[in-house]
Amino acid sequence: METLAKVSGSSRPEVLVLLSEAFEEHYDNYGYKKTKHFEGVPELLATRKNLGHVMYIATNKRKVPTDKILDLLGWRDFFEMMYSLDCY
Repeated sequence: METLAKVSGSSRPEVLVLLSEAFEEHYDNYGYKKTKHFEGVPELLATRKNLGHVMYIATNKRKVPTDKILDLLGWRDFFEMMYSLDCY
């Protein structure tokens, strides 16, 4: 909410709630699809997994878009567990 208040210039709770809901709706359905990875990351993840390294994700994103991003990139099987903003 603090970021939305700074970006929007409003501190009114009702405005911030509407902005937050609109952002989540858009990001969860469309925005996450724009996620790109750095060159070489899929290969690095596969190498680490093949070497038996146990990997986790810690993110400030919510679980819903993080799950969608993992599926989009085909990375779900690389990670043992995910710790997100709303799931820990």
